[in-house]
Amino acid sequence: MESGNGAAIADDNGLLVQVRDSANTANGHSVKYEASHAGGSSEVTAKGSGGLLKWINVTNPNTTDVWLQIHDATNPTIGSATPLVAFVIPGGTGASNRAIYNQEFGAVGITFATAITYTITTTASGSTAPSSAVSVALGYK
Repeated sequence: MESGNGAAIADDNGLLVQVRDSANTANGHSVKYEASHAGGSSEVTAKGSGGLLKWINVTNPNTTDVWLQIHDATNPTIGSATPLVAFVIPGGTGASNRAIYNQEFGAVGITFATAITYTITTTASGSTAPSSAVSVALGYK
């Protein structure tokens, strides 16, 4: 995972933007960025307490679709626990032509009472990791 020094990701218009981990909420939200999330049963905690998910940005180098599962729990059992939300991230044509998925959740966001944790899998509620790691960025309060 890259942290602090930033990494370039593309938005849905193909423009590169800099993203880095940030726990600073002075500008409205914090950012959790993981440049290479292997997925599967290995979950990542974006926020260890309740909060609001404001946006997501995921790049998928796989040629098949993957799923971003987001749980309202501190240590969910991936594959058994039902995610609060799950998003299909379309496959691209390979590492040199990654699929990019952006989603904003408006002024209100999606409410998480306990924690915001996520993983990437091959199905909406399974625990199998994709063949290639995926980049994930989440904005939250």
